[in-house]
Amino acid sequence: FLWGRRNDLLVHVDRLLRPMTSHAGASEPMEAVESVSGGSSEDRDSEQVGHAGNNHQAITARTLLVCKSMLALFCLMNFVALAWCALGERDANTWMTQWNLQRKNIGQKYIIALHWVVCQLTFANMEVVPVNAAERLFGIFLSLFSFLTIYPLIGNVVLLLSDFWAFARGGKAREEMLTLSSMCRQVVSLLLIIIVLTLFLAIGWFALGETGQNTWMVAAGLHKSSDGVHLRFLAALHWAICQYTPAITDFRPVNSIERVYATCVPIFAMVTLYPLIGGMIIWLDRLRVRSILLVPCTKKEPMDSEHNCCPSS
Repeated sequence: FLWGRRNDLLVHVDRLLRPMTSHAGASEPMEAVESVSGGSSEDRDSEQVGHAGNNHQAITARTLLVCKSMLALFCLMNFVALAWCALGERDANTWMTQWNLQRKNIGQKYIIALHWVVCQLTFANMEVVPVNAAERLFGIFLSLFSFLTIYPLIGNVVLLLSDFWAFARGGKAREEMLTLSSMCRQVVSLLLIIIVLTLFLAIGWFALGETGQNTWMVAAGLHKSSDGVHLRFLAALHWAICQYTPAITDFRPVNSIERVYATCVPIFAMVTLYPLIGGMIIWLDRLRVRSILLVPCTKKEPMDSEHNCCPSS
C-alpha cells in the first residue's frame, strides 16, 4: 500500500512544507531550471509522455526484482529457522532448554526460531542466544554464509527501494531542476514519513502490551508505573526505534502474538524504513554537492566541465 501510494504521501508532505521554504527558494540560482525549460510546449509534452512510459517500465522491472529478492530471502530465512529448531531439539543443553521452551508446540518454537534468524540479519535483538558449541558454530557459519547470500539480497532490495523513494516524483532527470529549498523539502518529507511509520509501529507494540496480563509491559513492570501512559508509550517508541537502528532495548516479547509482531517489524522495516533512510541519505548527499557547487559561484559566473567556477572575463 505504501509503495503504491508513495507519490501521494510525498505530494501532501511537500504541499505542507512548500510555504515554509518558498521565500528562501526565491533567491536561489535558477540556471538549471531555465536551461531545461526551453523549447515549445509540444516538445515538452512529448518528452514528458516518453519519460512517463520509460519510468513505468523501470518501476515494473524494479518491482519484479524486489519481489524475487524478497521471496528468495524469505525462503532462506525459513530454511535457517528450521535448522535452528533442529539444533534446539537435539540435546538436553540447548537454547530451548535454557529458556524452558520444550513444552511449547512446534508452531511457537518455529516462530521463536524465525525471530532469532531475523535478529541475526537485521538490527533487531532478542533474548535467545546460542548455548552449546554446536549452536555457536551454527551462528558463526550463518554470519559467514550471510555475507555471500543473504546480505547481498537485503542490500539489493534496500538499494532499489532507496532509489525508488528518493526519485518517486519524476525520476533522476528532475534532479537538475531542483533548487536547494526543493531538496530540503525532499529530505524533510522522507524524514516525516519515517517518523509517522515509527509512531505506527510504536502504537502497535503499545497496544499489544496493554491487552492482557501476560505481556511485555507486565513483564517489564510498567503496568504499575506511577508515571502513567506517556512513560509506557515512550518505552514502546524506544522499542520500535531499536528494531531498525543499532540501539538496544531490554523489552522482549512474551506471548506468541508479540513474538509474531516482533518478527514482522524488522522485515517491514527492511522494505520501508531502511529504503526511506537510504533515500534521505541520497538527497542529503546531493544537497551537499549542490551547496558546494553553488556557494563559490554567482549568477554571472558560468561553471566549466569540471564543475569549478570560471572567472568572468
